[in-house]
Amino acid sequence: MKYVFTITFLLCLIGFSSAWCDEPLLQTNFDNQTAQLWSPGIAVSNKDGTTCLNFKQEFPKTSLTKYVLDLKKISGKKIKVSAKIMIEAITQPKENWFGPKMQICFTDRDGKKHYIATQIPAKTSEWKGYEIVADIPADCSEVILNLGLQGVAGNISFTSLKITEVR
Repeated sequence: MKYVFTITFLLCLIGFSSAWCDEPLLQTNFDNQTAQLWSPGIAVSNKDGTTCLNFKQEFPKTSLTKYVLDLKKISGKKIKVSAKIMIEAITQPKENWFGPKMQICFTDRDGKKHYIATQIPAKTSEWKGYEIVADIPADCSEVILNLGLQGVAGNISFTSLKITEVR
């Protein structure tokens, strides 16, 4: 009886921990090899030796990476996108949807685009964590992660990007 209880308890623990410790659907620190997938951003080294993805604009314009996510991994799921972001000297956007971007864009079955973004203030800050939670429809045709600057000048850096399923 003691062994049955112990085995049952361990199986419950394993099941519980796997629900909370799933592998990320995507995770990167934008090292030199993976950074080329995130063009036009470039990989730069931080003071602590880690790397980040950097977008720098001297004049207000758009510099966004549009990373297409794997539909097989995320369709029909609730996902969380998290990253550490540092911004410097961002100019005031002319429109409220311009500025620093970390955004999910998905196209539904009718061809309509839906945008879900986190609010990143257009002011200088040290590394700070941001996240987006989005329900991705099972029948969407495309899901894109946009990172960078839209319609503004300044400097934005991303590191510790992770996409996980929310349960």
